[in-house]
Amino acid sequence: MKTLLICGGVGGAKLAKGFFLKNHPMDILINVGDDFNHFGLHISPDIDTVMYTLADRVNQEQGWGLADESWTTLNNIEFLDGETWFQLGDKDMATHLVRTQLLKNHSLTETTKKISLSFNLDINLFPASDEPIETMIHSGNSCLTFQEYFVKQKAEPKVTSIAYRGLEKASLNKRIDLNSYDNFVICPSNPYLSIDPIIKIQELNKFLSQNKEKVFVVSPIVANRSLKGPTAKIMQSLNLDVNVVSIAKHYNYIAKNIFLDDLDKHYVNEISSLGMNAYVSKKLVMRSIQDKVSLAEDVIRILNG
Repeated sequence: MKTLLICGGVGGAKLAKGFFLKNHPMDILINVGDDFNHFGLHISPDIDTVMYTLADRVNQEQGWGLADESWTTLNNIEFLDGETWFQLGDKDMATHLVRTQLLKNHSLTETTKKISLSFNLDINLFPASDEPIETMIHSGNSCLTFQEYFVKQKAEPKVTSIAYRGLEKASLNKRIDLNSYDNFVICPSNPYLSIDPIIKIQELNKFLSQNKEKVFVVSPIVANRSLKGPTAKIMQSLNLDVNVVSIAKHYNYIAKNIFLDDLDKHYVNEISSLGMNAYVSKKLVMRSIQDKVSLAEDVIRILNG
């Protein structure tokens, strides 16, 4: 039984790590909506977070970036009065330098494969698309790129709407054969910033909506709070109730199944009334390796029937 994990950054990477440690047959489809160019370098934050996490090289404290990082280059950029709002570590910068060079002659998919093999990862980490998709945050009359909103302005502007520039022209990664997967797991990543830029790709959107029974969502909201990042804050800005029911409603058109935390089990009946199967787990908050494995085991148990 083979699974396609649909994945953003930190939260998604944690669940992917659990699946990886369980040796579950899978490919991972990763968000590219927050990719951008900085100092002429092509940076793919979510791809790198998943890659570093699976390779046991991630900075565990922050959930992204490389462990045991050094900051000589960034310190010298600051000395030269350059932009330092996006924190580029020396080791992490090497990844971006190599990616940028490879992209001159290779697709993002091919480039990701080459780099992941350097981290001893013989697993398919697929960018959602080889065409650019750019998540744009509208805040009143302002329009910000994802990184401007999330990093430069620390997710402080009130979000009034979100758009995905280039989505109408982007095609699903051509290495993906949707019919080859037995099920699809939407990881606990931000639905609006990390997952929508993937599932709104036309081919994937149509397929999932026609195969809802194969789609399983893992909620990024537990006890009315985000597992990671600004999910809850965005939901409040969009006048949505911050709870797992809102997450279920968001995905209801493409998914038949959702995993929620034991702290939210009182929402089971309300979710069931939406026509979704609600599965309760005690491990949606993944603080340790064992938590990641335990949640993966819970999900895999249901996938296997």
